[in-house]
Amino acid sequence: MHPSALQELVTVAHDVLAHHAADSVRLEPQVMRIAGQAYTDPTRFEQEREHIFRNLPLMLAMSCELGEPGAYKTMEVAGTPLLLVRGRDGVARVFLNTCTHRGAVLAQGCGKAARFTCPYHAWTFGAEGQLIGVAQPQIFGEIDKPAFGLKAFPTLETAGMIWAVLNADSTLDIRAFLHGCETKGLPAMSEQIGKDARAYAKGYLAFIHMARPEIAAKIAAANPWLAAASKA
Repeated sequence: MHPSALQELVTVAHDVLAHHAADSVRLEPQVMRIAGQAYTDPTRFEQEREHIFRNLPLMLAMSCELGEPGAYKTMEVAGTPLLLVRGRDGVARVFLNTCTHRGAVLAQGCGKAARFTCPYHAWTFGAEGQLIGVAQPQIFGEIDKPAFGLKAFPTLETAGMIWAVLNADSTLDIRAFLHGCETKGLPAMSEQIGKDARAYAKGYLAFIHMARPEIAAKIAAANPWLAAASKA
């Protein structure tokens, strides 16, 4: 991240925290008017998907969602189908959730699997993304299996969170981009008491519980302080 952009984010963060502590909000000098087109313009939406959601780090899952080798979840972000899976080596990876043969969707939902088989022509991939089997190989001829592994996105797992950039060719250093905020914020968050921690915990778990109650339960189990704060 460019130093000036980072400094701007830090300044905004300090401003938000100061207003939160004062139980206030920052007001503009006059009424702001935003054209409705800003929310509905398809061209603008595509630009946001391309320049933000497909080129900057996104926090896609909590580590506890992939709690053991073979654990996986699927999702779609910015029109991109994703497969998040923890390999036998314990590493969390993010793949394009499509078979490298004809582009069929490879996996659905979430669960645990040692391998993923395409429903179209039964190409089979390991949890680390490698192509490990081709049904009726005599039909397809000689296939360079290493060249047909699942498309992987740059991924970083840190501080209990799994981040990825949805651009396979990105050279962005995710850890440098985060600038330590993911590790500096969580310990302090877990030690907070009072209304701030309760508000955070209730909002965070309630949001996840609405969409995926089973995941909310896993997060609460892995973070006792969070569960306790949400009930306070």
